[in-house]
Amino acid sequence: MKKEINYNRIKEIEKSEYLEVSAGLLKKNIDCTESGRKLCDGRCCKGHVNEKQDGKVFVRYSKEELESFPKEVQKEVYKYISKDLIVQNKDGVCVMIDFCLKNPKYKPIECKLFPFSINSNGKLIVDRWAIFHCPNFGRGKISSYISLKDNLIDVFGEACYKNIVKQVEKKQYMVDEWL
Repeated sequence: MKKEINYNRIKEIEKSEYLEVSAGLLKKNIDCTESGRKLCDGRCCKGHVNEKQDGKVFVRYSKEELESFPKEVQKEVYKYISKDLIVQNKDGVCVMIDFCLKNPKYKPIECKLFPFSINSNGKLIVDRWAIFHCPNFGRGKISSYISLKDNLIDVFGEACYKNIVKQVEKKQYMVDEWL
């Protein structure tokens, strides 16, 4: 089962402008370009649903996130969620895909952060799901922390991103960390 994102921890990181990273994992390439998405068909946005999740994609909005949106956006988002979880359509696909493509700044933080996650030691890593299931993992020409720069800046802020880059570039040889 996927861990929930600790939204308070994200805010702390953003304020402190520092987040320790696993340079070994962030240096790995993930091809999330338009041509790369043709290979995977945007699989990470299709939902990772199983029967135990009772028809829900295991992604949620935080209360703080929802309250920060304009009222008209909140109304639109509430059409797609049930008990804070985003629901899937009959094909098992996240019902928010079209909305998020048109309104990327209102994606859930968890989706903005993916394929990255924060492990139990508080380090930024590449999510295990991406490593084992993403057909684009290890492909592409540039490291994931560069190719997905906008996602990291959107979640943690510009200053924290600059700190992430410094750490990755400073640590030449580092063992990958999982959990």
